[in-house]
Amino acid sequence: MVKILMLGTYNIKNPLHGGQIRVSEILKKYIEHNINAKYVAIYNKGSNPLKSSQNDIGIHLLAHKSNVSLGLIGDLVTGQQIVSDDNLFNKLTKIVLDEDPDFIQLEQPWLFPYYQKLSIKYPKIRLIYSSQNIEYKLKESILKERCTNYSSIIKEIKDIERDVCKKASLVIAVTEQEAVQLKKMGASKVIISSNAYSIPPSPSKKKIAYWKEKINQDNFIVFVGSGHPPNTKGFMDLLGPAFGFLAPDQKIILCGEAGNSIYNYDHGIFKSLNIGRIDNFGIVKNEDLTAILSLSTIILLPIVEAGGSNLKTAEAILSGKTIIATSIAFRGYGEFKNEPFVIIADTPDDFKNAIKKCLKKDFSPNFSTDRSGEKYKKLLWNYSLKNIPTTVLKLTKKQ
Repeated sequence: MVKILMLGTYNIKNPLHGGQIRVSEILKKYIEHNINAKYVAIYNKGSNPLKSSQNDIGIHLLAHKSNVSLGLIGDLVTGQQIVSDDNLFNKLTKIVLDEDPDFIQLEQPWLFPYYQKLSIKYPKIRLIYSSQNIEYKLKESILKERCTNYSSIIKEIKDIERDVCKKASLVIAVTEQEAVQLKKMGASKVIISSNAYSIPPSPSKKKIAYWKEKINQDNFIVFVGSGHPPNTKGFMDLLGPAFGFLAPDQKIILCGEAGNSIYNYDHGIFKSLNIGRIDNFGIVKNEDLTAILSLSTIILLPIVEAGGSNLKTAEAILSGKTIIATSIAFRGYGEFKNEPFVIIADTPDDFKNAIKKCLKKDFSPNFSTDRSGEKYKKLLWNYSLKNIPTTVLKLTKKQ
């Protein structure tokens, strides 16, 4: 039986953000194909005290030499610290040797320094690189908004990303565009396994009734996002700085950690106005979120920074709702961009005007498009990830 040990920098006990969800779905897919796969997280204890398995390693991160906030580059620092701290290196290596994997699969490039050091002594363990973004580009877009001393950090990340591509027996990309870039960085074998969605069970009548009464709007808009900084930035860039384009009785419903970030954002002189135009429910349980989305009319995808593809886009497409989104939000989902239920708006004026149009009493949301056909099956994890285990099994036969 083929054995794979997956390594990443976040646990997946309760998958919330896109990376956690993708990793947990890949793990399920391996197990479905009788591959002995396990996931181990080397995570920052300071930001996440929970474990997802007995082998997960929680560490207290030390400051980076640049003094840039660990909240922005904790993943990079994790990879460096696991190599520089002999106790941590030996602890993880014991787990690896006990598992005796054919492959180590890195979720994002951050732990490549560990694999690089490990492979000196154990060269037979092959590498799979599971990419979720072109990381150096994404980090640059985040850091340039928040600090000045970031150029050396971007070089570090770019070097790691290039080296992991050259070393990997297989590289997994999320979009065609990124597959091209990963090949340019030296990847010899690249497959594309796009981000997708799992349709949840229908919410109970009790949940529907609860949220209908709590929200108390017949025609409302929802924005759902993780705490990933570009989510807040996109929302504020396109809808801010003032939410006065909304009438006093109109509110945008916010869910997820992004809702908390937007609520606590420095709105300046517009704080009172802006807080009055949003209802923030923060992180809610899956059944609650499903109920909220089922009651909504429009879903917002205000993505302004490119990188990978957005799981929330697949969710929105399959929701049956009207979508207001940027072109960037449809990276990896281009064939759905011109559907009648999608409104593309790439400037603040266009985005706000689309929202105002959708909140008018005479607006007729496009719920009619059948989204159950073959074309839409591509948006389900079961379809999008099926080439990963089959490719790995072929690699093993060729060895």
